[in-house]
Amino acid sequence: MSWTTINRNFMSHIKPCEYSDKEMLSNFIKANGFSKMTECDVNWNVKWVLVQGGYIGSYNPYGTAPPFIDHSQYFKNTDTGVCCLTFNTYEKIDKVRAALTEWAAKNGLEFEVYEPEYSWYYPNTTCFVVIHLPKDVIKLK
Repeated sequence: MSWTTINRNFMSHIKPCEYSDKEMLSNFIKANGFSKMTECDVNWNVKWVLVQGGYIGSYNPYGTAPPFIDHSQYFKNTDTGVCCLTFNTYEKIDKVRAALTEWAAKNGLEFEVYEPEYSWYYPNTTCFVVIHLPKDVIKLK
């Protein structure tokens, strides 16, 4: 697992997409004081990464990742230790919420699913999902 430092050159590392809203992503990062990000591997144990702030040998077999995970990243605030998993899915929002309710309860995690207009990756087309530890508060902006 390799964390990328979020700095003024960070947005140049975000895969260009004609429909992405980098300002929306930047607002999310600033609101939470995130200083690091990394791509998500579906084999990682989500709760372990959120608790430890990194991948430390915890393996999750395929099928135990959050439902509908797509275009995913972990973000971390290195000052507070708060970490979250985010993803942008093309699936319908009600279907995502229903599936995540069961998954999050089983894994002892909390989540928010934001309407498509709040998704930085293909706004108005994908839903933005944030998964975090119950004690953590993750702001949209």
